[in-house]
Amino acid sequence: MNRRLNVIAAPGQLRRWATFRDLWRSSHEHSVVYLGYFPRAFAAQRPGVLEHMAKDGTLRVADVPELDGVLFGCMEDLDPNGGKRFLAVRALYNDTDVPVGNAVAFDRERHTDGKGFGPRPPTFGDTSAENLLSDMVEINHAVAQQLREIATQAGLTLSL
Repeated sequence: MNRRLNVIAAPGQLRRWATFRDLWRSSHEHSVVYLGYFPRAFAAQRPGVLEHMAKDGTLRVADVPELDGVLFGCMEDLDPNGGKRFLAVRALYNDTDVPVGNAVAFDRERHTDGKGFGPRPPTFGDTSAENLLSDMVEINHAVAQQLREIATQAGLTLSL
């Protein structure tokens, strides 16, 4: 059922059309957690372990933000053009932690609501989280079912 409803706006605001799905679906806040330098840390990742070896050789526990959505593990690597790129290497929701075998390069517009990476991890909405999970499922067949379960638990719809 995708019937449209006329949502009446307050005086001075635009009226918008919404679907029942828009009104029913609650939005979550999703984010990323930094897990180190890709070439050094990717092969060593394990479910339930959110730590990485820092450049100075010390072991660092990831700074996990409080949120109600999916948390994506992120590693940085050198871009072939000389800059940095960030890669999604795992998805976590509640007690489900799924490291992937094939990392997905973050597309700022598609995966993080246009937000970049900095000292404070970006937070983003459901559509970006759905896109990122869909891209992870597409190239990680071995853990695709676990990633789909995360999407279902979080109330997200994958585009596959």
